[in-house]
This record gives sequence, structure tokens and C-alpha cells, in this order.
Amino acid sequence: MTPWLTGANADALLYDRTFGGVVTTDGLRDSGADYGNGRYNDHHFHYGYFVYALAAVRRFDPAFIDAHATAIAMLIGDIGTPLDRDTAFFSNLPALDYFPTARHKDWFVGHSYASGLFLINDGKSQESSSESVNAYYALSLFASLDGDAKNAYVHFARVLLALEMRATKKYWHMPEGTPVYEPAFAANAMVGVVGDMTVVYNTWFSNSSVMIHGINLMPVTPISSQLLPQPFVAQQYAVVRDAANALPHDDIWKSLMVMDLAIVDAEAAWQALTTEISAFDPWNSRANALYWVATRPSWRKRVPPFLPSPANNQCFGAPACGVAGANGTPLGCCNTLPGCCPSGLGCCPPRERPSPPPLNVCFGEPQCAALGLGCCSSAQGCCEPDLVTGIVLGCCKPKSRRPSTPAPAPTGVSDPATCQRQPRCAALGLDCCSSPQGCCQPNPLTGMVLDCCDAVPQTPTPAPQTTTIAPQTPTPSDSDCPSIENNMDFSGPDVGAKQSKTAEGCCAICRAHAGCKAFSWNDYNGGTGRWGC
Repeated sequence: MTPWLTGANADALLYDRTFGGVVTTDGLRDSGADYGNGRYNDHHFHYGYFVYALAAVRRFDPAFIDAHATAIAMLIGDIGTPLDRDTAFFSNLPALDYFPTARHKDWFVGHSYASGLFLINDGKSQESSSESVNAYYALSLFASLDGDAKNAYVHFARVLLALEMRATKKYWHMPEGTPVYEPAFAANAMVGVVGDMTVVYNTWFSNSSVMIHGINLMPVTPISSQLLPQPFVAQQYAVVRDAANALPHDDIWKSLMVMDLAIVDAEAAWQALTTEISAFDPWNSRANALYWVATRPSWRKRVPPFLPSPANNQCFGAPACGVAGANGTPLGCCNTLPGCCPSGLGCCPPRERPSPPPLNVCFGEPQCAALGLGCCSSAQGCCEPDLVTGIVLGCCKPKSRRPSTPAPAPTGVSDPATCQRQPRCAALGLDCCSSPQGCCQPNPLTGMVLDCCDAVPQTPTPAPQTTTIAPQTPTPSDSDCPSIENNMDFSGPDVGAKQSKTAEGCCAICRAHAGCKAFSWNDYNGGTGRWGC
């Protein structure tokens, strides 16, 4: 590690001030060198191996870490900079000022992206989910030696690790019956590359099943026992068994497949490892492989071979269609994507009814929103009492209303159930349907008409004289109509301003509207105001 931490090797690590990261010398000069390192491709994959080694060194030689603390903090910071600038280990080092937080992590999907700055038609992607897990596992191991203080970096590192583990099991691992992928694709058990727009059973370098699975198994470390549970591996190894057995003894992928086998059958893996394997990948060694196989629980209880359930692998999302054919056989549509459903077939699950509107629509009046009323898009909503009549729509939640004297039913008008010849409003059960005027007279202040009204409303029969909503008051003198322009509540558009430019004229208009006590407007001489009448 010393040459990498001191810059003594030929391909020294450098700090890139343009994008804020640690890159190799060759990678900075050539975008294709070092797997695209200079363009931030696979940083967490590769630096994860460095940090894993540094965690082991820190356990046994903390003085080495102290001697190279700044360089180590830069390496860790490139892939795992925390949010909190006071995080232990980093608190006395300047590294946090040079990097973005958790460079590769997508906090929404949970997993990381490895593709760096390269443009890809189908969006960002990641291939080796297991190397991504290893990166955050390495950060957790290194940080675990800081202690468990409230500001310890290990807490942030464990969040990175937990999210990556969960996302890997959801989007890369395809256990039988997964709700994420169709059975025809899920039969592969392991996704090769997950991208923004595509999910493929392939790798950037090969379409071999051994390599597709292997790149999502390596490296094998203690965290692999959490990442690769026995039930899943029983299914996953069955997919690659024949291809793995056909590999020559000096193929580095064969040693990895034997370590995969050890999860479900340690005895068979030990036999193969000690008699057939002669080559190991740079991340691996014979000692590491022997330790892994020797410590697997399958020594005590071998996991039975995986036997797929045909019915469960048929008709994604509609298992009933998998037995709906003649003599309990699958329907023909079960063998093609996207399957048989949704459709009119009786074996398809019933379609869910549309969800009710959120409770906060139409300013907290969802029943009005469901009616599609035009007032729902206005700032006042639909449930303020009418300024003239005091009427509140029937779709509104119960609230205290302006007292009124019910009008007697006029003679010669239609049944109130038809809402004065407006049956669509009557069907909504609006309060205004029981009034002689019905619901479809334009609002005298806004001119608004409810959406349930016919395009050309029927002219209602004139109603007999009724008691006014508010008691009449003595006609005031002009001095009783002062302008009140401070701390007022706006309640309507400017109708009167077009007819009067004086307080006296405004009050006259106010009194003409059902004996109201005040009249308010906006945009009168460039402002808002209210006349008290």
C-alpha cells in the first residue's frame, strides 16, 4: 500500500480539481486506461479493495494508518465522504472539503452507479453489485475501529452498506417468485447489469453465465455470507453448475464457482478445491478460498439441490393462468412476455379500482375535487359561503354556515329533486338544489357557474318575496362609508370599481346586492380595499 499512498508508483494517484476526485495518472491522460478511472468509472469497485486492505492493516498496525492519515482520508473520501463534517477520523483532516457526498450512491434506488462520466444511451448503470457491497463493507470495517461514538464514521458507512445490500438483493438477485422480473428473465437467477433504462443478463465483457454470475459474487469475504443466503444460492448455482463444471482447472473463474458451491455443499467444494483448482483471481488466494469453504454452515447441513416449481414460474403475476389450460396446463400466453394479464381472462386478478383523490385536493375538500368543479383550481377553493346567498356546496365538509331563513317552495317550479331543471346538479346532492334559484345562477360577484350546470341554464320561475339573508340596516349617510384599507380580508373581485369611483357610489352598489353590509374588491386604483356601508 505504501507506494499508492505516497505516490511512488508509476501510475500514481492524483487529485482532479475539475471534478473533485482521486484518479490515476494514466486514467487522467487516457479515458480508456485503468477501466476508465480518469472518468470516475468503477471508483468504488477498485478503491474498495484498497480500503479493505487498509482496514486489516489498521487492526494490527494503527501507527501505519496515522503516518498516512491524509492520503487514506483522500482515498476514503473519494467514494464515501459523509454528510457530517464533524465525523470522527475526518474531523481533523481537510479531505471532506474536496469531494461530493457518497459519490456513486443513488439514495433513491438505494444502490450505486459505476459508470462515472461516460455517456450511455440507456443511462447510468452498474455491473458488479458485489464489488459495490465490498466497497461499503470495507468502509464499515475501517471505521469500526474508531469506536462507537455518536459522530463515528461507522454509522454513515453502515447506512451505505445496508442500502447497497438491500438494493442488490432486490434488483440483481432474482429468487423464485420475485415480483420484480418476469419468470422468463428471472429464471437466470442473477442480473448482469442494472441500468436506468435496461436490465440485462450480460456483462460489459462477456455473455458467459459463469462470468455474469461471477462478477456479482466477487470478492468473497465475510460479508458474502449475508449477501448470498443459502436458499438463493441453491437456485443461483443450479443455473451455472454445468458451465462451471466444464471450466478447466486453471481458469480463475472456476475457483470462484467452487466458493459459490461451498455455500450449499461445502464438502463437494472442498474436494474440488483441493484436487482440481490451480488458479485464483488477484483478489483471491488458496488460503482465502480454503478458509471460506472450511467455515461454511453447509458442512453441518447440506442444502438440497434446487428444484424449480413450474407453476410458480408461469404467467408472471397471474399464477392461476398457469393452470387454466387443458388438464391443468398453462395457457399459451404464459410462455411469452408480458404474460396473460391484464386482460379479460378469468384467471387474471381483478383490476384495482382507482384510488380516491388525496385528502388535500381542492384545498382539503376531496369530495368537491371528485366532481371536477372549476372552483377547485382557484385559491379560495369551493367551500367558502356564497357572499350573497350564504350557500355552501353539498360536497363540502360540514362547517358553521351563515344563518338563513328557508324560502317557501314556489308554485309552478319543478320538483327540487331535479334542482330547477338541472338534474346533474341534483344528482350531486348540492344544498343549493333546494333553493328556489337552484344552483345555476351566475355568482353575482365572480360570474362563476358550477360545472354541473347545463350550457344554457333553464330560466327558473320567479320566486316569491323571501326574507333577506341579512337584516336591512338604515340607509347611512355618505360619512358612514369610510374607506378601510388596512388589515382587511379580501373576498371578491372588483365589480363596483367599474361602476363607481367614489365611496358613496360603492356603498350604493353594496346596498343593492341583497342588503350587504360591506363591499370589497381588488385592483382598485392599484390596490385592495373595503368599504364599510
